[in-house]
Amino acid sequence: MKAPQRNKKPKGPLDEAIAALALACESGGDLDHEIYLSAHKSLEQMKANIMAHDQKLNQAEIAPGGDDYNQIVEMMLPSARPCSPAQDLGKIWRKAGSMEEAVALQAQYLTKGAKAIELHPDAKLQRSPVGMVITLERSRAHEILDCNVGPEEWLDLEDRYNTPAP
Repeated sequence: MKAPQRNKKPKGPLDEAIAALALACESGGDLDHEIYLSAHKSLEQMKANIMAHDQKLNQAEIAPGGDDYNQIVEMMLPSARPCSPAQDLGKIWRKAGSMEEAVALQAQYLTKGAKAIELHPDAKLQRSPVGMVITLERSRAHEILDCNVGPEEWLDLEDRYNTPAP
């Protein structure tokens, strides 16, 4: 990982966020280090993807059109991608060992394209398992969750936390 460049002024909000997360990775607490590291890597990758897309447009010598802007927005906010009627959304329940793990998984799944993630911690214990209700496209479940999802794992319209269906 590159060290943050403290002597150079960041070029914009994205560069400022990347620099702040790089600094947090260096000097943040052990408890949050993995969260900072994951967020830092995600932002750097997003910036690289956007810059590569822009370079591709420049090399092709074409002006960006509506689809190009949509692709850039999707790179920045995959969970904001509009749902088409053809998308079959569903909900899955997963468990994380702690709130820190749940937050890290939430960032990872949203970056990969999950539509929404609800965290349901057990208020009794600080480091107890945290329930997660993940709304995602059924066809992309394996890609987003990095595991196979059986038909029996999908929640009914009213899931275990009584959250409304997508």
